[in-house]
Amino acid sequence: MIMLNVLKYVKTQNISFFLVFSMTEALDIDEIKTSLVNLNLSPRNVIYICNQEEFQSKQFRNGQLLYLYNHWEDAFGFKPTSSLLAAVFKIPESDVCRIIAQGKETPEKAGRNTLLSEEQANDLIQFILLQQEHGHPLPVSALLPHVEAEYGISHTRGWERYFVKKHADQIKIARSSPEEDNRLVVPRVFLDQYILAMRELSGKFCSELCFNLDEMGSSEYEDAKCLDVIVNATADPDEIEHPVSRAIHHQTLLATVTAAGDHLLPVLVTSTKIEDKMHLLGYRQGQDVCFVQRHVPYMDSRIFIGYLETILIPFIQEKRRDPKYANKFAILFLDSCSTHVTQNVKELLARHGVIMVCFPPHTTNLFQPLDLVLFGVIKHILSSLERSDEVNKQAGFAKKLLQAYERAMTSGNIRGAFERAGIVSDMTKDPSTIEFVEQKLHENPQFQAIYNANKTLDDISARRRNQPFGLINKDEINHFFPGTFTI
Repeated sequence: MIMLNVLKYVKTQNISFFLVFSMTEALDIDEIKTSLVNLNLSPRNVIYICNQEEFQSKQFRNGQLLYLYNHWEDAFGFKPTSSLLAAVFKIPESDVCRIIAQGKETPEKAGRNTLLSEEQANDLIQFILLQQEHGHPLPVSALLPHVEAEYGISHTRGWERYFVKKHADQIKIARSSPEEDNRLVVPRVFLDQYILAMRELSGKFCSELCFNLDEMGSSEYEDAKCLDVIVNATADPDEIEHPVSRAIHHQTLLATVTAAGDHLLPVLVTSTKIEDKMHLLGYRQGQDVCFVQRHVPYMDSRIFIGYLETILIPFIQEKRRDPKYANKFAILFLDSCSTHVTQNVKELLARHGVIMVCFPPHTTNLFQPLDLVLFGVIKHILSSLERSDEVNKQAGFAKKLLQAYERAMTSGNIRGAFERAGIVSDMTKDPSTIEFVEQKLHENPQFQAIYNANKTLDDISARRRNQPFGLINKDEINHFFPGTFTI
């Protein structure tokens, strides 16, 4: 009966609600007593709960509300509803729910920075744009965890859209589809053109000088559904997509392998400096791995060109000291990520006799050795390793990632990955050469299904239609080596 009377009172009284955007000081105890009695609650019990020393010591309304919420049933014999507490404190039920969910009795400590500085805001925007550029648009749901992890600042959900609206000239919220949707829609003409190019390249390159390069990102976030993501303000809404089981990069691993079965020194990009900590764990900078610290832990043009100049090209030059490879061109298979295909990159590699071959858009799962086998092996091993007990979480995860990398990168695994992509080493020749075996592609059920789907150019966006692939630095090669190489 008491509960029914209380609910009837809440529904019939004309209570004036108001929103409180900052934490309100404690309400007068007598005012709270009056509100409780007006709810037809026992005056004796009202006096008992309101006279408790702990309740009277609360300095803020939130603390008073949480105290009543936690002790209501002991005093009045039934659990409180949000509508009852809203009536007592004259605030909306949504505010009651928020206060209970957050459980904060007092404001944050004085001096806590709850706003991003201009520099931090610019860094965050660059992070968002790079996420999209690398094919991993940032989910709206991941923005707050990222801000808290990177800047130590906590915000409410409403801040997400406030931040995007404030910077609407640079970013916006859009709907993203799973990348796998686009991986299933590849025009047959793209597949045929790539196969034709591979036939022409077959037998012309040494296994030792045939490379595949790509980055792998590590993250706790993944989703196979449509997502709300934050992207460049100029992005075409029909062309926004996110990868499944890849998502946000907290660390980026750059790997390069050869058809002969070798792997080059990997690069690990992290948002904090972990080189010294990793040295104590046995990983030598420049010998076991190259650590690079960047606030936004992605590959960029500066890091990528540095990698080519200090790791890939010296590796090729060392191979060419052997007379067998002295006058041989190298070939590098990679995707068409913007960082990989700048004019500077094309000229740099051409100058050193490296042919660049890009896969058609959304086909690395069909043609790229690293995607077909090796990255999957790394992720499988990574998932089986126990969580690191390192205090430094970045170093702990880096240790796991490098352990998985080392276990995955066996010569057999690497050669097998190239074979899955149709690139087979002919060991009867000296030096061994790569031969394109088209049948290997058709043995892949996914390739066969996509090929048989017989999609056309009209089934994809204009951006994908115009994305270059195949031998993309032929002009630069001919500039530095006129008349010596023709495909």
